[in-house]
Amino acid sequence: MVRALLANKLVRQVSLLLSGTMLVQLINFGFMPLVLRLYGPAEFGVLGAFNALLLLLFPIAALCLPMAVVQGRNRTESRYIASAAWVAAVGFSVLTLLLLLLFKQHLLQLLSAESIGNLVFLLLLAMLFAARLQISQQLLIKQQQFKVLAKADVLQAMLVNLARLLLGLWQSVAAILVAIASFAYLLHVMLLRLFYGQAGDSWQPLSLLRHIASRRYWLKLWRTLVRFRAFALFQTPQALLNAAAQSAPVLVLAAMYGSAAAGFYTLAKAI
Repeated sequence: MVRALLANKLVRQVSLLLSGTMLVQLINFGFMPLVLRLYGPAEFGVLGAFNALLLLLFPIAALCLPMAVVQGRNRTESRYIASAAWVAAVGFSVLTLLLLLLFKQHLLQLLSAESIGNLVFLLLLAMLFAARLQISQQLLIKQQQFKVLAKADVLQAMLVNLARLLLGLWQSVAAILVAIASFAYLLHVMLLRLFYGQAGDSWQPLSLLRHIASRRYWLKLWRTLVRFRAFALFQTPQALLNAAAQSAPVLVLAAMYGSAAAGFYTLAKAI
């Protein structure tokens, strides 16, 4: 029975993905003592508040549509699901930008995240990059490319931690941590495309700029959204409540006791 399991291609690939996840945790844990010598609890508190807001907003941004990619009946349908998720993320990011330009201070006070300040504008990029990353990951899962996922996870963790160290030697401020956290998603997307190569281009979401004037494109996206509306109507509220439960402690600590207290909580949770 054990030999049969080991001979199964899917079992081997899933085991490889799990091994990559464990290695990522070991890398993060190994770099933690070095990183803590450069950045203090206050800096990690700002990073924790930023990540808490990102976690809170992300389910709304893509409407949990990336999770539906694996349910596509074929490559074309999976691409349209991915395209719908990407359009939703872009639209929500534009809306968020307008709200921040008009009501930034009021929104930060409402969310108890005044410590972030102007770094909140990096949320827009982080949401877009995170949405693209989740779409890319789900497309690769659909194709059972677990080896690609594992390799990208490990290399991304190594590069992100090295960036924290090297840039921290130059200037150990919260803005560095937040910027690295934001662009880490983009780096992850680039690594996935690098390892998978051109074979994955035919699975990527359709170009929004190229098809923005196409009536057929928007009609197809609408039909896709209607078909998988359960993710937007039911999965999104569930994910939002879960994100709120995880984000609340960091935001409350930052609002009531300052960034340092939120930083200690963030570090304890990370370890």
